[in-house]
Amino acid sequence: MRFVARSTNIPIPSVWMSFKWRSVEYIVMSRVPGVPLEDILRNSKDGTVEYQEILEQLHCFVAQLRSLKSPYGTSICSVLGGSVYDQRLRAYDLAGPYKDEQHMNLQLRNAFPLERLPNNIIPFLVKSHPIVFTHGDITPSNIIVEGNRITLINWESAGWFPAHWEFCKARFSSCWDRSAPIWDNWIPMFIPPFELEFAVDTYLCTEGGISCRDWTTPENIALAESRPPYTPPPFLGISPFISP
Repeated sequence: MRFVARSTNIPIPSVWMSFKWRSVEYIVMSRVPGVPLEDILRNSKDGTVEYQEILEQLHCFVAQLRSLKSPYGTSICSVLGGSVYDQRLRAYDLAGPYKDEQHMNLQLRNAFPLERLPNNIIPFLVKSHPIVFTHGDITPSNIIVEGNRITLINWESAGWFPAHWEFCKARFSSCWDRSAPIWDNWIPMFIPPFELEFAVDTYLCTEGGISCRDWTTPENIALAESRPPYTPPPFLGISPFISP
């Protein structure tokens, strides 16, 4: 959060101190005035209230984050180059750091061998997106609104990730934090959309689930390769240009 405060003009809580007590990490920070966007959306009678100022601020915030340059090259990691806390990558535990996007994708597919996956998924799992700074959990519950000003909170999942990850995580998180149907329609208005990457990740999540295991270790890679042969169903995608 201090890195974001130094590098951007994004409104975030002020961090006063951090400490560890009984093996638990704590952060003491300022209280942000206002109400969660989640509450505003839920109380909206028809979900059609004009929120242009909120979208413009979110677009500006995301653009600032994505303009930052990683000092860690292709590595996918925290702001300090270490592990990340991301519930899509690894449930209830830290994940990574990963040396590159393909290394991260190994975890996302639970080390399932590429040759057993549908052919039209493989190109998305071997390509490389630019690495950008990512909040990792932009949802209505993490956007505090006071008048015409918004503040982003809950930065524990932030770090250096592939360019599509912010969009995928916003869509993924909205499945658990759905305040109104309009939210999914808003996401492409302030985050560059990667619909096909999200469709691929949804497929992997649906077929393999989210694991507590670190699938990037040699032992677990060997375990994955020794599993009985399994051919997952075809990936139909979301576009007529992708066929199974």
